[in-house]
Amino acid sequence: MKIYIFTSFLLFQLFGICQDNIKTNASYIDDFLVGETIYNNEDTGVVKIINFLKNYTKYALKDPYYKSNYWSTKAKSYSIPDYFLKSELAEYSSFDIQTNLVYIHKRDSFWVTQLAYQLYKNNSFKGTACVYNYIVTIENGNLKLCPYIEFLNFNLNKNKNITIYTSKNIVLNDNQLDSLNNYNKYLSDFFKLPIKKFDCYIFNNFSELNASIGLDLHINPNIVFNNAYSDFYNNKLYLSSLDSYFHELTHLYTNQQYPNRHYWFDEGLALMLGGSNAKNINYHLSQLKKHLTTNTFTYSSQYINETTNYKVDVGALICLKVYEKYGFKGINRLLKYGNNEFAFFAAISDELGINKDNITEYLRKVLEKY
Repeated sequence: MKIYIFTSFLLFQLFGICQDNIKTNASYIDDFLVGETIYNNEDTGVVKIINFLKNYTKYALKDPYYKSNYWSTKAKSYSIPDYFLKSELAEYSSFDIQTNLVYIHKRDSFWVTQLAYQLYKNNSFKGTACVYNYIVTIENGNLKLCPYIEFLNFNLNKNKNITIYTSKNIVLNDNQLDSLNNYNKYLSDFFKLPIKKFDCYIFNNFSELNASIGLDLHINPNIVFNNAYSDFYNNKLYLSSLDSYFHELTHLYTNQQYPNRHYWFDEGLALMLGGSNAKNINYHLSQLKKHLTTNTFTYSSQYINETTNYKVDVGALICLKVYEKYGFKGINRLLKYGNNEFAFFAAISDELGINKDNITEYLRKVLEKY
């Protein structure tokens, strides 16, 4: 059930769904807001849950890598069970963040709780970062948190190195299963790394995906361009279609080998190898060609249309030209330059002889064939 109770929002430019930096400089307001109907509840179980969630919020959110005995044994496969929450809040470093307990709802042997994370600056409310649902259960007489998805039912298919969870009406055929394994093996060979073992969740659509991970609301102007999440810390993929598997799995490999990679090159390589939005690199470069016919290069975030992303397309073209010139050795160097603007221009200068003055001309020339 989705509950939208906030009317004032700020829109922020995020750095992508596959964000792997969960550190933040945000401060957390110690006051834990509790709705009046919840606070006045005489159920001693509810009061215990309120105090339990207060303690979790107080300690866990101040240390993004914190995993304690707050978590259920159902979360034992997670390095950071609340990764998605922390990756969201990492985007709001300049704000004070206050937690609001929206509701506690009893279901059978567990409770569904909803927490909203609100943004303040100079004691003034500025919007809501996100709203998350948690499961609270009891193990050995103690309250425990559990990721929302762990209480849902899926079709299960253990397929070589991939454990696949699909929504009940999704059944993968042998050819599809082979394609998942073959691409995993291909990336292992490409990056010269051991083949990955991971969990892969496949949903009917992006709304179902978000609801399944407990995310009721987040403010992301890029949302129309995204249909999947790569969870690096827990080695899991969450997909709204099978097509996004190839792109997202590439990120699991690059994150392992290149922690300081530039976002444009990381996304560009994933597009080059695995496509994006069910379209291959040739389609995206044809859209970039149209864009640069009337626009010059700029180092900024922008979108060409509803199906393609300017910075990802530029990154893909650079990855492609570096790979054509140097093979994997060039890609290996490209992903090690760093993750800021200076590193971007240093990389294209060293590898392709491009600078700020000639980059538009260079891109237009190599795009002529698309």
